[in-house]
Amino acid sequence: MDDQTAVGVDVDEPHTLPTAFVEGSREARLDSVIAQELHADTEFAAWLCERAGRDTKAGVDRVEVWLNRWQGDAEYPADAHGETDVYAIVHFSDGSHVPLFIEDKVTAPFQPRQAERYRWRADAVGGRTILIAPERYPVGDVVRQYFDGVVTVEEIADRLQSGGRYSAWNALVLRSLVAPTVGPVPGDEATMQFTDYCVRWFQARAPHVVPDRNSLRTTKEGWLYFKSPASMIYKVTGVNAHPQAMVDVYVERHGLELEAVRRALAVRPCEVTFGSRHERAVLAEDSKATPVLRMWVDKLSPAAGVPVGPEFDSLELGLHACATLADWLANSVTDPEDAVIVSVPPRDRWVDEWRRFAWTYDAYNRHGFERCAQIANETVGRFETDGVVPADLDALRTSLFFEQRRERYGWGSESMSPYIEALMSAIADVSGGSVPSDRRERDEI
Repeated sequence: MDDQTAVGVDVDEPHTLPTAFVEGSREARLDSVIAQELHADTEFAAWLCERAGRDTKAGVDRVEVWLNRWQGDAEYPADAHGETDVYAIVHFSDGSHVPLFIEDKVTAPFQPRQAERYRWRADAVGGRTILIAPERYPVGDVVRQYFDGVVTVEEIADRLQSGGRYSAWNALVLRSLVAPTVGPVPGDEATMQFTDYCVRWFQARAPHVVPDRNSLRTTKEGWLYFKSPASMIYKVTGVNAHPQAMVDVYVERHGLELEAVRRALAVRPCEVTFGSRHERAVLAEDSKATPVLRMWVDKLSPAAGVPVGPEFDSLELGLHACATLADWLANSVTDPEDAVIVSVPPRDRWVDEWRRFAWTYDAYNRHGFERCAQIANETVGRFETDGVVPADLDALRTSLFFEQRRERYGWGSESMSPYIEALMSAIADVSGGSVPSDRRERDEI
């Protein structure tokens, strides 16, 4: 039996893999192929380095590869800890090396701050980040900014096709993983109905709260993530059996200090009443001891299917809890109790004063540059797509601050863009006309 017969691949003829080869986790199979090729082919490693902007003139000498490596050592910032799909250290003939942090996606959405953590881990050790995904995968600008290189699965398959028989087999595996006939991993019907109901509920009653409709589709996922506010998670378990739920807001991820939240809760509790149920948000910790602002929902009804009528008060309470928490965050939390309060400029003075007003919110210090840029990009992206901005005071002021800094020297005072006007209008509406200032003195801009 020759090699071609052994692997069953004719590189000159189109082929499809048996169903058994594409069952299970397609991301895991993609991880495996990338790791194999990095280990076996230094030219492939050099090509990936070049796609990430790393010069390879010295030539690749050898490559060390780890698959699904958890990186939580002291050399990485605490917030950057996480699993890297494929971690490789590429050694060059001149003695230099570069770590590669490779994230593979086929259909799964990015989890909150997942892309950021890749960036932070790479920056901590002088590495490069690479995202590998199908051509049709929705890689937005917010995610793209955290990766030095974005490579499609199809590009890799084309490259491997011209290699040896083993690489040609891997090319066939990759094409089968992303073929249109291989749709997204089937979701649980009851869970997807639950998620769709949540999406419709927010669209009708609280459009400023934007869930990620792709985040809760199977019984194992358990969490409904939000695009706005991105720090909030609706944790739902057991949709098919004995549903329970809670709403968590990761306050530090939202750019808030625990003490500020504690003071705000004392002055104005975050609470919701629906029917006979009354819930109040409290400061708590998640399973990893991360501080959260939590509102219990507990024991959702019904045991299965889509909630349709008033008897499903627990689910309705959970959705009201999400909307209430989002509104409370936007309107109630102020930093230090001795904060200077400033007024939002009157509408007829926005053109002249918006830049100075933007300067009263130190978003870089609150969020860091990368997170600040992400918030601003999400806000302007929503405005360009839907014509609206979120009713989240932190996101609004962060976006205004970022715009003021980004084009600081290029803006005049005779006109105002519709986007800036929308930000100012929303800030005035959400804040009631006054906000705390991060500046204790009248800083020069």
